[in-house]
Amino acid sequence: MTITPPALTPKARPGFGSGFGSGVLRRIFLLALTASLFGCANMKPAPAAYLSSYEQLSPADKAAPSRSFVRPATKFDASNIELSQVEWVGHGPSALSAQEQQQLVSHLREQLSLGLADLGSAQAPTAAKADTKTKPTLLLRAGVTRAEVVSPTLNVVSTVFLFVPLDRGGAAVEIELLDAQTRQPVAALQSTHYAPMTEFKARFQRLAPAEYAVRQAALEFVEILRTAQ
Repeated sequence: MTITPPALTPKARPGFGSGFGSGVLRRIFLLALTASLFGCANMKPAPAAYLSSYEQLSPADKAAPSRSFVRPATKFDASNIELSQVEWVGHGPSALSAQEQQQLVSHLREQLSLGLADLGSAQAPTAAKADTKTKPTLLLRAGVTRAEVVSPTLNVVSTVFLFVPLDRGGAAVEIELLDAQTRQPVAALQSTHYAPMTEFKARFQRLAPAEYAVRQAALEFVEILRTAQ
């Protein structure tokens, strides 16, 4: 009687489809994704040379990258402020299209207008008693000096693998209030904001973090004017 030996099955080699191979590739992918997104998120805006002067700027808050100043002797009311100039002043190539740049500028103008209107309402009782003839007209100019959009696709991927959208986006804004006669700055702000984790939904919309940043800049500047009174 002839005995047939059992067939030998070759062992599977670790590869892309195996647990070992896919695990290694997954780790490499996650490390590369984390490094690239972390680098983009911490990109600092270059000086824009938009403000009339940067000499008097000082940190507004140790925990934030914004810098501001206001002249202590300044007395004014919101009715004397003219929103004269709001523009895109970013230098070099931008990830934003011309339409997106204008959308961001329009959002900044809208937020500044709302803030000044709110400031004017709060000042109304005291402003009526003031002698407006002695007050100079004040010009407000603002520029978006840089903006970072997010990649919704990358944030979906990083959320799936790392449970957090790493690409955060944001914008840098510079705002100043000038004496219309002397052109000397009365107040100024240099602000940079990125979308925090509390703005979770914004990280899945291309322009939303930049809109958040210009909105915060407008709020900061109006608050500077409010506390100067």
